[in-house]
Amino acid sequence: MKKLLLGAILLALATVVPNPTMAQVNINIGISLLPLITFEAPPEVIVMPDTNNVCVVPDIDADLFF
Repeated sequence: MKKLLLGAILLALATVVPNPTMAQVNINIGISLLPLITFEAPPEVIVMPDTNNVCVVPDIDADLFF
């Protein structure tokens, strides 16, 4: 009877006490946004050679097409 009681107490303690080794998964996804380009006035655009409807803004650090 004492062995059964001791076994029940040990089983209860094993289920109540948290296990220190727990699995953990972390997933991080980073999406960078495009830099903000502002103009004081509408920019000067030029038509790209050999195209009909593609315009580009010259003399800026980013590729900007219309």
